[in-house]
Amino acid sequence: MQVNETTIVLLKRTIENQGWIELPSEGYSMYPFIRRGDVCRFGAFETVRKGEILLFHTAEGRLVAHRYYKKKKDHYFLKGDTNECMDSPVQKGHIIGKLIAIKKKKMIVHMNQFFPKSYGYAVSSTHLTARFFRFLLRRKLGDGSYV
Repeated sequence: MQVNETTIVLLKRTIENQGWIELPSEGYSMYPFIRRGDVCRFGAFETVRKGEILLFHTAEGRLVAHRYYKKKKDHYFLKGDTNECMDSPVQKGHIIGKLIAIKKKKMIVHMNQFFPKSYGYAVSSTHLTARFFRFLLRRKLGDGSYV
């Protein structure tokens, strides 16, 4: 999703005032954990643990939600679950919020529960998952359109 500076300010203010924002998922980079059409609820970003998902904006104005891996100095390193490479380092000022829940078709997944926390840590602790998730995604799409 493309955003401009006004939209970024509005998103941050909404989280400050309301406590959260909800945005629909558009891509496949977090498949299978987040699927296209899932509604993601983001809350305030204060602290982050390995495997949690952060919403940020890129220098090109793209709005992205990817999994946190590590921090070096003032930069956060994040990556989509199906992406093989890390995103460009993200500065704290570009982070808008942290994922707190996902509304799926038949349920709501709260990120503070055991499974999502464990899943996030496991995914961010090995590099083999990206290839496996890409394989699953290719099979789901059936035409290789993602890659």
